[in-house]
Amino acid sequence: MSNVTLPATGSGSATPVVETSTNIDGSNRQVISVAGLTTVVVSTLTVSTASAYTAGQVVGGLFQVPNAVRNQNAINSGVLQNVVLVSRSSQAQIEMDLFLFASTLSAQSTFSDTKAPCLASGDVGKLLGRFPLVEVDAATIGSTTGGFYTTWQANSLTHAFNLSSGITSLYGSLVTKGTPSFLTASDLVLSVGIKND
Repeated sequence: MSNVTLPATGSGSATPVVETSTNIDGSNRQVISVAGLTTVVVSTLTVSTASAYTAGQVVGGLFQVPNAVRNQNAINSGVLQNVVLVSRSSQAQIEMDLFLFASTLSAQSTFSDTKAPCLASGDVGKLLGRFPLVEVDAATIGSTTGGFYTTWQANSLTHAFNLSSGITSLYGSLVTKGTPSFLTASDLVLSVGIKND
């Protein structure tokens, strides 16, 4: 059997795992697997407090998910694994849609806060997908400022994506299906879990 050289490991690099198993004929074989680096990006979104949103409106405008991929060895790809959205103020039971894009959008696309979203035809190829966020908790986690937190989640995602060379950020926008009303401009906190290739 020939020797196998493993890649060097270090901070931020994947960790190779060598497993030895036995073939039916009694000979051994080695399987090398390299586990990807999981990144969780947490962002506080800026929302409107002037009045309640209405169904179909953008919540918070277009935002950046920075350092979503690590751009190592010219590889800018990963797998979206989960999304968690938390409101610091209690909300009625509604759903949100998260739209993710592979790069920033042109001026012809409009994802402005409190407005209806509009995606220009030239930006359609940048859309990675629409991810429904389901409210899972609106009355059990108490807030130190009074009331309760509200949590939306999308779990067990396996959505692969590939970004252009040099791009490490995703871009996103939330669209509400209900009428949330926020107490402060920093009410929403978004966490995005990504497994890097």
